[in-house]
Formats: sequence, C-alpha cells, structure tokens
Amino acid sequence: MSDSHADLFPEEYDFIGDSVTDARLRRRGVNPMAQSYIDAVNERRYQMGVKAFMPTSASPEHHLASLNDDKFLTSHAFLAR
Repeated sequence: MSDSHADLFPEEYDFIGDSVTDARLRRRGVNPMAQSYIDAVNERRYQMGVKAFMPTSASPEHHLASLNDDKFLTSHAFLAR
C-alpha cells in the first residue's frame, strides 16, 4: 500500500477500523457502510474516472455502470498512469 493510494482512496482501507460487528457483517457479505457514505465515495470516484467501490443495489445507476465500463479505471490503475 502506497501512502498516496491510502490518501486518495481511504474507503479501501475502512475495514481496518471495523468493529467486531462490522467484521462479522462483512464476512457474511453485508456492507456495514451507510448508503450515504457509499454514494458520496462513489460520486467522488466517478468524477475521477475510477470504478465505484462496493456499490449496492440502492446505488445510483451511473455508479453501478462504472463497474463494467472500460473507460473507468481501478484505483491502482489510476495511480499507475
């Protein structure tokens, strides 16, 4: 993990601060993040041209569409360019 990656994409490291309950939810495939946080993070990523991070079925369509659109980069590819 590079410092710049953690600075630009802190949402990818949120699991580090999980409570025991949050960790259990994640193991069961449930995202413990609030939908408003997910949407705000993914809108920032969308504006940067980076694929959405852990969107849900309640996420805006353009965030979900970014997952399968080749013009959107992964966070690591964004930093590598």
